[in-house]
Amino acid sequence: MLFLWVRVKIGGDCLLDNLKITPDSVIIYGPNTILDKIGSLKLSGLSLSDIKSNFEEEVSVLLPENINNLKISSQKAIISARVDKFTEGSFKVPYQINNLPENVQVSSLTKYIEVVYVVALSKFDEVSEESFKVSCNFNVTQQNNLNYLIPKLVEKPSFIKSYKLVPNQIDFLIKK
Repeated sequence: MLFLWVRVKIGGDCLLDNLKITPDSVIIYGPNTILDKIGSLKLSGLSLSDIKSNFEEEVSVLLPENINNLKISSQKAIISARVDKFTEGSFKVPYQINNLPENVQVSSLTKYIEVVYVVALSKFDEVSEESFKVSCNFNVTQQNNLNYLIPKLVEKPSFIKSYKLVPNQIDFLIKK
């Protein structure tokens, strides 16, 4: 297992994915008595500032100090990441009420939930209103003796970084 110390300052942009380390593992050759004592290796530190674009940086794989007679399959590793600007978008989407008993009808002034999301600028055009599905579980409302429904986002694009739902609770009336 490789351990890494990385300090990255991103200037107004964000990482699209996690940092990638290549190779993700190395093979160490040497006497069993020494190899049995090694559980992981460290990489030399990396400090980056004001990153505004994709990067690849080479670091050294460090062998434990005071140990001789070892050979390693790779003495270097590449740390890389994709960087993009992020933006906020929103859509008003209808919601569904699940687990509503057959003999119960509910009425609400709120017909739509606003989904406010953060996405990479390069993916912004791939998001549509149909990308999101919101539902409320009536059983949760009943089991917790609530007088409102709690909307949950049950479907969204995988590349959305974060989101919030507005409103986060829906007042309703039971029709008789």
